[in-house]
Amino acid sequence: MNSDVAALVPAAGVGKRLGLGPKALLNIGGVSLVKRVVTTLTGCVGRVLVGVPPGYLDKVVTELGDAVEVCLGGDSRQSTIYALFQKCTEPIVLIHDCNRPFVSRTLVLKVIEKARKHGAAIAFTPAVVPFASHQEGWLNSPVPSRQALVPQSPQAFLREILERSYQNALEKGFKVQTTWELALRFGVKVYAVKGEETNIKITSPLDWDIANKVIAPMIEEQRK
Repeated sequence: MNSDVAALVPAAGVGKRLGLGPKALLNIGGVSLVKRVVTTLTGCVGRVLVGVPPGYLDKVVTELGDAVEVCLGGDSRQSTIYALFQKCTEPIVLIHDCNRPFVSRTLVLKVIEKARKHGAAIAFTPAVVPFASHQEGWLNSPVPSRQALVPQSPQAFLREILERSYQNALEKGFKVQTTWELALRFGVKVYAVKGEETNIKITSPLDWDIANKVIAPMIEEQRK
């Protein structure tokens, strides 16, 4: 176990796009998404902190028990992670979303290993089609598939890198969707660790069906 690593789990969203309530407490195979994630992380790191939406603190504490620290999250993913970050002092910080409940311990440990070596690391999958930037409905520059990566989580950082990246964001007043963007904007090189096809992000009703009908049964079969 990496006792010098704190894992932060932003789980304060209310699940508007999925429409089933806060995703952290949704069940797949009788186990909540947040419990699946925490069970994986507690075998890899020394400390786990979970950020939850207002009104759900007691429920999540009951769900997770004493294995983790449960805190109120902020009004955005970025603010929730920063609030959790301020509560820990470990030299390495790993971030993983509860809406990616199928991450393996192997991938978590690989990301930690590369962050320890390079300062910052994130899981990714290769793009299989070209990407393009766009503005007002019109395509701009193409990005060939061989140059594009699709980011996942977990992502991990040396503490000082994450701290300086957040301070830079606070000073300049910008907000991003995920933390590795803060590091890149600050000029930090982020190492790419090959992710897992089963490490899907559950956002839409289609994702929910795929998670329940495809990924969860596949993983259960592999464990037999």
